[in-house]
Amino acid sequence: MMQAARAESAGNERRFAASALTWSARLLVAASWLSAGLFGAYILAFYGGALRGSMETWNSVLPRLYEPDTPRATIAMGAHFLTGGILLILGPIQLIGGAGPLCTAGSDEPTSSRPSLPGRPARFSFCSKARWAGR
Repeated sequence: MMQAARAESAGNERRFAASALTWSARLLVAASWLSAGLFGAYILAFYGGALRGSMETWNSVLPRLYEPDTPRATIAMGAHFLTGGILLILGPIQLIGGAGPLCTAGSDEPTSSRPSLPGRPARFSFCSKARWAGR
């Protein structure tokens, strides 16, 4: 009788722990996505919005960021802000559960069912190249 009660209690604890882990992971993803999206939108709205108005507004947040006599530096910073904002907004897409990794561990075939490119065999070394590039 006592063993059955202990086994049931242990099963309830495991289910609770699994549920808590699932919900905490979901909350982490939601918080990450929300904060990255908001910050990316702020960057694009503030720094991109200055392109239509006065570039001197950049200096209100970061002094001496915009100086009229250094156009190449301004273009470089604008490109940096643009790509950073886009990455912050689109980056959390990788946190969607269904997106998952393209390649499984130890496999050299993509896990998706995309057709292979014309003239190339269905099995190609995409995954090994992706693993090498990720070092």
